[in-house]
Amino acid sequence: MEAYKRASYVKKIHEKTKEAIEKRSKYYDEWANKHRKKVTFEPGDLVWVHLRKDRFLEKRKSKLMP
Repeated sequence: MEAYKRASYVKKIHEKTKEAIEKRSKYYDEWANKHRKKVTFEPGDLVWVHLRKDRFLEKRKSKLMP
Protein backbone atom coordinates (compact mmCIF):
# COMPACT_ATOMS: atom_id res chain seq x y z
CA MET A 1 0.00 0.00 0.00
CA GLU A 2 2.90 2.36 0.68
CA ALA A 3 4.14 2.13 -2.91
CA TYR A 4 0.66 3.07 -4.16
CA LYS A 5 0.61 6.14 -1.88
CA ARG A 6 4.06 7.19 -3.01
CA ALA A 7 3.13 6.77 -6.68
CA SER A 8 -0.03 8.86 -6.25
CA TYR A 9 2.00 11.50 -4.38
CA VAL A 10 4.52 11.70 -7.23
CA LYS A 11 1.68 11.97 -9.76
CA LYS A 12 0.18 14.86 -7.78
CA ILE A 13 3.54 16.61 -7.71
CA HIS A 14 3.88 16.18 -11.48
CA GLU A 15 0.38 17.57 -12.08
CA LYS A 16 1.00 20.59 -9.84
CA THR A 17 4.32 21.27 -11.53
CA LYS A 18 2.79 20.98 -14.99
CA GLU A 19 0.00 23.39 -14.02
CA ALA A 20 2.51 25.86 -12.60
CA ILE A 21 4.61 25.73 -15.78
CA GLU A 22 1.55 26.23 -17.99
CA LYS A 23 0.35 29.13 -15.84
CA ARG A 24 3.75 30.83 -15.92
CA SER A 25 4.17 30.35 -19.68
CA LYS A 26 0.70 31.83 -20.25
CA TYR A 27 1.73 34.82 -18.13
CA TYR A 28 4.94 35.25 -20.16
CA ASP A 29 2.97 35.05 -23.42
CA GLU A 30 0.54 37.73 -22.24
CA TRP A 31 3.39 39.96 -21.07
CA ALA A 32 5.38 39.59 -24.31
CA ASN A 33 2.34 40.17 -26.55
CA LYS A 34 0.90 43.07 -24.57
CA HIS A 35 1.71 45.78 -27.12
CA ARG A 36 1.57 43.65 -30.25
CA LYS A 37 -1.39 43.77 -32.54
CA LYS A 38 -2.75 40.71 -34.27
CA VAL A 39 -2.15 40.85 -38.00
CA THR A 40 -3.70 38.38 -40.41
CA PHE A 41 -2.44 38.08 -43.94
CA GLU A 42 -4.56 37.00 -46.87
CA PRO A 43 -3.25 35.20 -49.95
CA GLY A 44 -1.91 37.78 -52.37
CA ASP A 45 -0.90 40.34 -49.71
CA LEU A 46 2.53 41.88 -50.12
CA VAL A 47 4.82 41.48 -47.10
CA TRP A 48 8.40 42.46 -46.31
CA VAL A 49 10.68 39.54 -45.50
CA HIS A 50 14.09 40.21 -44.00
CA LEU A 51 16.65 37.42 -44.48
CA ARG A 52 19.61 37.53 -42.14
CA LYS A 53 22.99 36.53 -43.51
CA ASP A 54 23.82 34.16 -40.67
CA ARG A 55 20.55 32.20 -40.88
CA PHE A 56 20.06 31.84 -44.64
CA LEU A 57 23.53 31.88 -46.15
CA GLU A 58 22.68 30.01 -49.35
CA LYS A 59 19.47 31.97 -49.96
CA ARG A 60 20.96 35.43 -49.44
CA LYS A 61 21.67 37.26 -52.67
CA SER A 62 24.38 39.88 -52.63
CA LYS A 63 25.63 42.25 -55.29
CA LEU A 64 29.16 41.09 -54.48
CA MET A 65 28.57 37.47 -55.45
CA PRO A 66 30.71 36.24 -58.39
